[in-house]
Amino acid sequence: MPPIAPADPSVSSRSSDSASADAAATATPSAKPESLRLPTPDRVEWHRIMLASLLVIGSVHLIALLAFVPWLFSWTALITCIICVHLFGQSITIG
Repeated sequence: MPPIAPADPSVSSRSSDSASADAAATATPSAKPESLRLPTPDRVEWHRIMLASLLVIGSVHLIALLAFVPWLFSWTALITCIICVHLFGQSITIG
């Protein structure tokens, strides 16, 4: 597999002193060099709130609070829910 080329062309033209200083700074496993990060797509709008998603997720969480109302809670339903989650999955996927 070929090595990954830096995204910023100025990274490869640094002097050896600054390159060794960068190597020492990135020696910790949690530090990532800026050159390996992908650029943010042009169409990303960080200030935009997706109202449809906000309403759906907020509604689900508000409805979930009904579990704390005593006449809507039952131990049978809780046990059934736990068993069904293990049998059928949560239907939430990442990736």
